[in-house]
Amino acid sequence: MGGPISEQDDLIQDIFLVVYRRLPEFDGQNLHAWLYRITAHRVRDYRRLAWVRHVFGNDALAIEKLESFDPTPIVVLETSEKRRELERLLAKLSSRLRATFMLFEVDGYTAEEIANIQGVSANTVRARLQRARKKLLEWLKSARRRKVT
Repeated sequence: MGGPISEQDDLIQDIFLVVYRRLPEFDGQNLHAWLYRITAHRVRDYRRLAWVRHVFGNDALAIEKLESFDPTPIVVLETSEKRRELERLLAKLSSRLRATFMLFEVDGYTAEEIANIQGVSANTVRARLQRARKKLLEWLKSARRRKVT
């Protein structure tokens, strides 16, 4: 379904956790479709988180990793710069886009869960995520062009 082979075991484990958690909600009809939708959503969520890692680097959101080993001063500086850049760009987003983006990309909520939290439809959540990503990419590209010139 588009998930990387190297992450397959982790994704399968995550899917089984979701199935276990949602089993009481299952109506007993069309097991295959139910499992397929859960799998599709978990792979999609993984790929979206991969987008953040790709754009901002693997450690952009994981400041705690700095405390787990003795980082070099360069690693500390690069990580803190990435984090400041991400925080600066997020601050430019409207509060609705920022909240939706953070709930989805950082906290790992699904679009449906965010829709319930924010009192909007799941399609509205997806549209907000798309707009937030587009704006962040534009601003990031613009900032990088300014640094080069």
